Amino acid sequence: MTLDAALLAALPSNGIPAKAELSDNGATTGVSKSMLGAIPGTKRAATSGFAVADDSTVDSTVTYLYIYYRCGVDGKLITVRRKHYLPNALCNIGSEAEDVYCAGQSYYFAADVGRVCIDAPQPDATEQDVLLRRRRNVEFGVLDPPR
Repeated sequence: MTLDAALLAALPSNGIPAKAELSDNGATTGVSKSMLGAIPGTKRAATSGFAVADDSTVDSTVTYLYIYYRCGVDGKLITVRRKHYLPNALCNIGSEAEDVYCAGQSYYFAADVGRVCIDAPQPDATEQDVLLRRRRNVEFGVLDPPR
């Protein structure tokens, strides 16, 4: 067994809540394990997978636009992202690179509060800050489709 396979096998299969999203500053793109929040009619065939850290490729055959709340301890942001649908993925993944370079958001880190996401300015020039983390090693928002 390879080291990677052993590490993956050691992870608890139910340790990550189904609605949690890992916020990853190294993620190439977004991944969703479920159809929760997928917008009907936005399906696109993916002709190839996408690159990951070590120049490997993850096979993906389809993407959807997803809409959901990215929730923090003091608020939530309505989020719309195109994500690869991978039902066998370890968890849902949000790409901070896409947040910053495609959606105009930004992040900062502070010792007293942890990671803070600043939403892109809205047409009325307002800005919304959402504290995504308050404790060490807790790095997820909650995927909760708007009602």
